[in-house]
Amino acid sequence: MIQMRKEYRSSNVRFCMDDENQRRTWEYLQSITRKEGSYGKILSDAFVQVLDGNHAIEQEALQQNLSECVTEKMLSMQLSTLKRELLEEMESIYGNAIPAASRTGDHRDEMEQEAAGVPETDMSNAMMTMALAMGDWVPE
Repeated sequence: MIQMRKEYRSSNVRFCMDDENQRRTWEYLQSITRKEGSYGKILSDAFVQVLDGNHAIEQEALQQNLSECVTEKMLSMQLSTLKRELLEEMESIYGNAIPAASRTGDHRDEMEQEAAGVPETDMSNAMMTMALAMGDWVPE
């Protein structure tokens, strides 16, 4: 059986001791033993795990973003429907209110004519009685 020789590549990595993450990484690498593996193996496993994990996180975020877009479009459509229905209801109420307002206006004219026939002293007494009943006015 012929044993194949593994191919290795070398890379120098410098760590800045002023950067917390780089210093901690360097300290961790110094603490590993041969039994735990090589720098290359430990670093590559960590990189792949993080990068693959980030890819999975990115895919999940993309799916969530797509579902949020669909939800947003559905809510927008429902809001448009509600606006249209509210406008129709307001138009219906407003349309019915115009004749009622004109009737109230007619009735107001009648009330003003009746009030014109009441002597001013009677009107003043009635207003004072009403104010006292409401508790808004206290005689001095």
